Amino acid sequence: MVRALEFDSKRVRRRLLKPLGLLQKRAGKIRDMDVLLGDVISLKIPGGQDSDHAGGQAAEQAPEQDCVLGLLQHLAVKRHRQARKMGAIVRELGRPLRRTLARERSAIAKVARENSGSSSSDEQAESPSVHAAARSLQLAEQLNQPARLGPANLHPYRLKLKELRYVLELEEPQPARQELIDAIKKVQDAIGEWHDWMSLGDIAADVLDHDRCRVVAQIKATAASRFANALATAQSLRSRYAAESPARRAPSRKTSRKGGRKSNVRGSRQKLLRQKLNVLPVRTLKATVTEIA
Repeated sequence: MVRALEFDSKRVRRRLLKPLGLLQKRAGKIRDMDVLLGDVISLKIPGGQDSDHAGGQAAEQAPEQDCVLGLLQHLAVKRHRQARKMGAIVRELGRPLRRTLARERSAIAKVARENSGSSSSDEQAESPSVHAAARSLQLAEQLNQPARLGPANLHPYRLKLKELRYVLELEEPQPARQELIDAIKKVQDAIGEWHDWMSLGDIAADVLDHDRCRVVAQIKATAASRFANALATAQSLRSRYAAESPARRAPSRKTSRKGGRKSNVRGSRQKLLRQKLNVLPVRTLKATVTEIA
């Protein structure tokens, strides 16, 4: 959240963002192991517990059960290691980080009080609310980037959405803004679920190295299904909230070359500006900035 507002102070980065980043990274690794353990437990392998256990089917099923147990054990060991590292970091950084958080929180609250009591437009322009609105406007205009989503850029796109959501949540609640936040959360969850299954597939392929493992095959099939869902959810978000892509605006530029080029170019730019302002997050953010100013 602090990083989303782009605090540029070297002191803040050194004393606050760096230790928070270490804690976040380690906690994220523990969370990843918890999620992957749950995913393995949820696997439904053909020929599982609901199938006939007699004769050859029971013998066929045993290797798959061994694979599941082996994968669970591997993930549990990794989680234990990450938890130990997390504990060491908390013991080292916990107390000084709490003091730093208390100081920075007080400093931010003081700046907010000064800005709210000041009549200077220059000081108001520096307020956290205006800064958040400007930042969310900038992020919202990037919803259509990259032009095409795929396995290589879908997870980075999720990180961009995460930052936009954090900034939107800093502002005064509005129904339209909350609708966008909920839509972003839905896309984040879908992409995150796909990414978890992809990570589990990579781990399973290393741990379960025998040929034609049905556990690995099931994990890969689930990952493919989750990818299709994540891609469809992300594209739905873009079609509803994102501004028109530059490629679709190209014809208007060509027509501006014919007679009265300057006026047509100006009209094209004004049309582009109206298109941006008609994007839901941009429109609501503009209203917020106007109210503050």
